[in-house]
Amino acid sequence: MTLLLVSILLSFLLVAILIAQCYSARCFLADFQRVRREHAAVTSWPRAAVVMAVRGGTEAVRDSLQRFTDAGYPNFEIHVVADSLADSTIPIIEPWAASRCSVQCHSHVLAEISPHASLKCSAVRQCLLALDETVEVAVVVDADSRAYPGWLCDLVSTMLAKKAGLVSGNRWYAPQASGWGSLVRYIYNAHAVVPMHLATMPWGGSLAIHRRVFAMKQFGEILWHAPTEDAAVRDLVRVSGQACLMHPRVMLMNDDSISIVDCFRFIRRQLLWTRLYHPGWAIALSAILVTYGVLVAQSLGAVYAVWQGDVVAAACCAGGPVLASSVSLGLMLVMHRTILSGVIIPENTQISTLTLRDTARLVAALPIALATIALATCGAAYARSVEWSGIRYAITKTGRLKLLSYEPLRAATVSKQNHPARSTARR
Repeated sequence: MTLLLVSILLSFLLVAILIAQCYSARCFLADFQRVRREHAAVTSWPRAAVVMAVRGGTEAVRDSLQRFTDAGYPNFEIHVVADSLADSTIPIIEPWAASRCSVQCHSHVLAEISPHASLKCSAVRQCLLALDETVEVAVVVDADSRAYPGWLCDLVSTMLAKKAGLVSGNRWYAPQASGWGSLVRYIYNAHAVVPMHLATMPWGGSLAIHRRVFAMKQFGEILWHAPTEDAAVRDLVRVSGQACLMHPRVMLMNDDSISIVDCFRFIRRQLLWTRLYHPGWAIALSAILVTYGVLVAQSLGAVYAVWQGDVVAAACCAGGPVLASSVSLGLMLVMHRTILSGVIIPENTQISTLTLRDTARLVAALPIALATIALATCGAAYARSVEWSGIRYAITKTGRLKLLSYEPLRAATVSKQNHPARSTARR
């Protein structure tokens, strides 16, 4: 009787967690359906700057730059910040920039590296503080961003309509990408999009910042000590009393593959950033540990109940993981279909509606994702150092970053005597 009672209590707790999960997803999908693009209401587009920090860039950078120029925004410029003169990105972007007639593209080299912030924060800080006064909106992107036509207009029009200081989009991965790591990353991201939206946790890969924010005196000092630029800017926006918004339809698609090891590192690093900057980290950590703890307890309870010959308790315990997997899969199917029906998918991006084969692969990947996310969560909770883009940082007792080792990535095809990087523009 005691075993049955414990299994029933665990089942009730799991059901309560799943109801909260479904309600949160419903709120996100309601916002997604409600938001509409407001391009027609804009009569005068402010000058914008797209800012990209790169380190050891590949040919994919050129593709990202080309997508920005095809985004349909009438008045913007591009700034690419490399961390050294020898970075492989410079010989890639300079010929591309010289061929552009309609868009100014500037290449810069990082001059001042903060020992207390990520390299990307240092690059974003340097670039935004040096922007011309005519630039009213700065949009921070990642080097692998695949912008869709109208992406920049979506961010800026929302910022103007809501008079916001910050507007952020998010990302959505392709479950069709090969490898278990890609499936695990898809599952993790699908579950992360909802709390990011509801808790207004911006993403630095698609982040629009108004000049009212990056012209503030505190801006440079805050980014000098920030692990991530998105969270630091969000806090500054809120302190200044301006609106901070998540745009659910600004969703950048990504169909790249990733190994299971790199996926684990990616998830651990994302959760570590949450631990370092988000006040709700303790709540998020507790929710993950309780949910996974209940599932593990029920799984072990089912085995023990079978060994004890208690069929009712075994069925009750085994039903929990089955129910949780079914709800998780159902939410992913609904979100995937809804998101793909309401966003613009850029060309040459292999992402589509889920087939029966895709669904079967997700079902098989769910236990792997459960174990990976649980281990990554524990790793993030106890991490004392982190490696990002080949740079190692220590986590201090006060929850700050400390640069431990840094070495520029050198281009194999570029000699040390190559010409220095310069601001390249076609005016």
